[in-house]
Amino acid sequence: MNNPMSNTITYGFGVDRLKLLLMPLVCVLSFGIPWMVGGIVRDLCRSAPLAFYILCGFFVLTEDEGERHRKLHRAIRSTGIFFLVLTLFYLGLNALIFSLQGVDWIGSILTKRVLFNFVVLCIWPFQTGECLWFIQSLFYAWVLLMLLDLRRHLPSLILPLFLITALLMLFLGEFAGLIRLNFLGYTYIPANAVTRALPYLLLGALLRRHSERLFLTNPMVWGGLVALGIVLAVSETLLLSYTGKLVYTGHTIGYGVMAIALCCIALVHPEEELGSMFRHARCLSRWIYAFHQPVGFFLPLLLSPFGEKVSSVVLSFGGIAVFVCTLLPAVLVGVCEYGFRRVVDIL
Repeated sequence: MNNPMSNTITYGFGVDRLKLLLMPLVCVLSFGIPWMVGGIVRDLCRSAPLAFYILCGFFVLTEDEGERHRKLHRAIRSTGIFFLVLTLFYLGLNALIFSLQGVDWIGSILTKRVLFNFVVLCIWPFQTGECLWFIQSLFYAWVLLMLLDLRRHLPSLILPLFLITALLMLFLGEFAGLIRLNFLGYTYIPANAVTRALPYLLLGALLRRHSERLFLTNPMVWGGLVALGIVLAVSETLLLSYTGKLVYTGHTIGYGVMAIALCCIALVHPEEELGSMFRHARCLSRWIYAFHQPVGFFLPLLLSPFGEKVSSVVLSFGGIAVFVCTLLPAVLVGVCEYGFRRVVDIL
């Protein structure tokens, strides 16, 4: 069990459970929910990627120099491989789709603007695979943090770096309309390593420094913070819209508050009270993230043999239906990965 009087929290089933429970939110973020409040629900789901960043920063950016260096190297290697595999997968998938449609997709991406968007701003040029921005920005952020930690001074830089990147995130994003941003034709800068991954990774590191306080806090506080985050997110969007300064809805302070609260709930949850069903939740959530967009793209085609009525009912659930349908390929690949790892361990 986690020791409430220590400054360390072990990686437990509570964290993996949160990652798995956040995956429906990720699917809704990609495909929405076509209901009356679908737009609001989808926007609130933007807190899910932020929670993933916070958890990564919490467990990787430790105070111990040797441990932090090892974890950063491992994070760069694993994230880089996953990013490369997904990039090739989505590139091949989109090439197949455009080839079947007779579209010249190569000419559409070989432009300076498109390449700049992808390489620098983490904007995927095709519709299928736009979720790639998350793992790409995470990989970039790990590399930047490793470079900053070459002299082993990263712990002393965490707070000032967080403040700087948080201000950049706010005034290049949701508050860009207030300063009338116009950078190379961009009226706002979308989520990337600097404007999303770094501030929340660093926030996770700061949360770790005060982790002993998590156990001394009334659990009702975290539920209250989730509600407060929802109110802040809706209020900020309405206020900016009313003043005519709303240019970007990809992030609000409220989403960050919700993400912090969700992470705190997972971190303080006793491991013994969690079932063993979540033992492989981390692997399962990774493959749901990888496959949910292709599944969502092909879902109408897969449902067509069942008739228009069945298709309309299933598709009316939007991202929730995509999540359920993605479970099967995610479980199959997850089982294969688990078996491969067991074989490697034996050898």
